[in-house]
Amino acid sequence: MSIAQDAMEGRGTIRSLVERFYGPDGPLAEAGWEIRDQQVTISLDMADALDGAAEDGAGSWVLHEAPTGTGKGLAYLVPGLLAALRAHAEWREEDEGKREKTPPKFVVSTANIALQEQLIRKDIPAIADMLGVDIRAFLLKSRQNYVCRKRVLEAGQEDPGLLAEPDFQRVLDWTRDPGCTGDRESMPWDPGKLWPRVSSTSDDCLGRGCRHYARSADVPWCYWRAAIQGWERAHVVVANHHFLAVYQGINSIALAVDEVHELENSLRSVVTCRLTRGAARAAASRYEKALHEDDGAALIERPVGRIMDAVQRMYERANGRSRWPSPVAITADALNREGGGLSEGCGGIKRAADRVATAAREVGAYMTDSGRLAPPRATGDQEQAERAARLCALHAALINLYERATAAATGLPFDEWPGEDWAIYVDSYGRRDDPRFAVYMSPADVSWAATALRARYPVAALTSATVPEEQSFRLTMGLVEDGSDLSPLDVFKRLPSPYDLETQGALVVPRGPSPKDATWRAWAAERVVDAVLAAEGRTLVLASSIAQMRRYGEALREATRYPVQVQGEAGRGTLRAWFHDNTEGVLVATRSFFQGLDVQGEACSCVVIDRVPFTRPDDLVEAAIQNLLVRRNGGGSGYMLRSIPQASMTLAQGAGRLIRSKSDRGAVVVLDSRLLNAGEGWQALRRALPAFPLTYAVEDVRRVLCGDELEGRPQAVQARRISRGARF
Repeated sequence: MSIAQDAMEGRGTIRSLVERFYGPDGPLAEAGWEIRDQQVTISLDMADALDGAAEDGAGSWVLHEAPTGTGKGLAYLVPGLLAALRAHAEWREEDEGKREKTPPKFVVSTANIALQEQLIRKDIPAIADMLGVDIRAFLLKSRQNYVCRKRVLEAGQEDPGLLAEPDFQRVLDWTRDPGCTGDRESMPWDPGKLWPRVSSTSDDCLGRGCRHYARSADVPWCYWRAAIQGWERAHVVVANHHFLAVYQGINSIALAVDEVHELENSLRSVVTCRLTRGAARAAASRYEKALHEDDGAALIERPVGRIMDAVQRMYERANGRSRWPSPVAITADALNREGGGLSEGCGGIKRAADRVATAAREVGAYMTDSGRLAPPRATGDQEQAERAARLCALHAALINLYERATAAATGLPFDEWPGEDWAIYVDSYGRRDDPRFAVYMSPADVSWAATALRARYPVAALTSATVPEEQSFRLTMGLVEDGSDLSPLDVFKRLPSPYDLETQGALVVPRGPSPKDATWRAWAAERVVDAVLAAEGRTLVLASSIAQMRRYGEALREATRYPVQVQGEAGRGTLRAWFHDNTEGVLVATRSFFQGLDVQGEACSCVVIDRVPFTRPDDLVEAAIQNLLVRRNGGGSGYMLRSIPQASMTLAQGAGRLIRSKSDRGAVVVLDSRLLNAGEGWQALRRALPAFPLTYAVEDVRRVLCGDELEGRPQAVQARRISRGARF
């Protein structure tokens, strides 16, 4: 009997099925795939969690740090898919009137599109083929990842000048192509700042009220709606962390979170808010058009304008004219001293929202259980349906604006927002000669979200190539046992690399000026050129800023003969494919390419990281997080509890782009000599890097690639304590 058949007919535990899959006569061995001890450990730990939940209903969260190249995707997919096959079979046998509307699914969440595509197109089909069974997999992305047909049409109508812009014309031409999916990832170029004009979010999407919502022979179908059809019947749903945090309607059997180190920021971004004059101006304009009234400025724009005038004065007084501008924390007393009675003006925004709600009810809108207005479920009048949907979306926008304005005016989060630790501050954006100001509101604490996820997904496998030190991770996510309501973490294991890192690569840290030195930028550009010449192209350069990225690109094009692509010159998918296929190419990028780039072989023989990726010292959100962790830890250093673990993860992710198979060779070059310091924090950063020999000359890149011995006596980087994987 096959493993899949036994899973669907309820024979054996998930652990026993996983053991057969990895066994010497199992489908993985028959397919000729390498069986890695680390994969077996992850799979068996997850299988035990699934069996435990099936036996007594108790859930379990397990976390594994496994280096790049371990094959974490296959490791969590095997037990998850077997459990999903069993759950689907049991769902079909239940009484029609009692069962859930959709069968339970295995939910996978990742932080980047590249891994999602790999799971959908490669890993899941490969496992399905090995098991000899059909597995329905679905990639579920939020609507803001797709072009909005209605926004494109309206943008051209409301701003005719936009039609003359080349990028907007490219969008129009692209959407006219019958093969266009509307997915940003498939765009052949980077839309940049144009994207918000041609996409929609849950706040401004008209839903059922949009003429593109339903399939029709006369009206083109919504790209996002077309993309999500059929996901309810899938065995496995692959989503991103942001979608995981927002959407609660998935009937699941288990959860796998890959790149779990990114989950915290995704949870935080769901609740983070921004208040600007532009938002108030746009809301006032929408209000006046929807209700055919002319008091939008008085009710909406002016109250927010008073707040923004006050925060601008605070900002300019704090920064002065001679200093580089930095964020300024907002306190209720200080802000009201600048503006006086700001919270009173917010009532006008609430009155405008109430008027919109009344108008929406007149055309059939109703209040949902969650307290939001929703358009009528069915209507034969398309114009009325669209008006109702617009009014509902406007009402939600006004309530959201009212909450943000009230929070800014009082210096406190709105009553219904979760958590107590918030960073509320003002910062500038736009050009230096034309600065604009925004109020940002971001939570330090995300334990409320982690607790909600734990309740929604009792069984979860969390994986990443880099996880902070255990205590830091538990504190940040609220996965601690301290008598509070925060959820504990059941298993935490660090697994060794499957590669012989001491012979396959080297870590090169040239001695030179500190990144804080004025001469460092020019010195770093010279070393980037040296590294690319030594590697004969074949290099991924990861820059600490957009300005440095462009400097490196210009220097490489002037001083080398190798083809160079710089992030922003093409779409992300196009750049990944180009670098993968070009055996002499050099890709210069920023932080978004520190992960999600899987290039095996000679195409990526050198990775240059120009500096240790610390967060900005004036980052007020990070400061609030550090204060929270110190308090939750009962003392200690925010630098060691937060700054060092965060920088370690990003640094290790970037270095992990290099060795992706047992035949890969190469060097990681870090142009930050501070990494050689003896302090505790710098030692922790070095331990986060792969256990390569440590050298100091960029010329060693050539020696490693040629297989020559390195000069002198290289010092191996000390690896972190690990747990050995299971063996078969």
